[in-house]
Amino acid sequence: MESKKKTVKLSEQALWTAFKRGDRNAFDTLYNQYVRLLYTYGRTITNNAGLVEDCIQEVFITLLTKREGLKETDSIKFYLFKALNRRITEALSRTRLVVTMLPPGGDAYTFSLWWTEMAREEDSMQADKLEACMAELTDRQRQIIFLRFYCELRFTEIAQMLGLSMKGTYKLLGRAIGGLREQLR
Repeated sequence: MESKKKTVKLSEQALWTAFKRGDRNAFDTLYNQYVRLLYTYGRTITNNAGLVEDCIQEVFITLLTKREGLKETDSIKFYLFKALNRRITEALSRTRLVVTMLPPGGDAYTFSLWWTEMAREEDSMQADKLEACMAELTDRQRQIIFLRFYCELRFTEIAQMLGLSMKGTYKLLGRAIGGLREQLR
């Protein structure tokens, strides 16, 4: 499994390097690989779909226009998530909007839909219950579950994304999982 991660990291680094050198195919690959995931993540931050789309577009335009000056990265996904998070936060503070989550059943929870679609008929009730339980968590708890289990970010990356210490990150995830466990009983 480690060799698979190394291969992914090497190909990610090769993709990033090719993009920085001006390879249009590398940019297209970056865009196609991450745009849906960025949209889903953006919708966990705000329910304003138009704002999320605009911010994603700004992130990719900035990448294109400033590609030669971009720093190296170990994780393109983390780099893009951080950039999108910053854009959305700036846009929301400019317009003085409140950062909110969508109500239960909204688009921000589509990351759980893949699971329910693949589940067998007898598992669908449990999937529905899990989605309802997710809706009962706090915004931060839903966000950390999304980042850790759907996006597979490392704890250090999540801590940076959410502005938490490592201890705070572990604690928040533990409380989120504990909340789910409690509700699923």
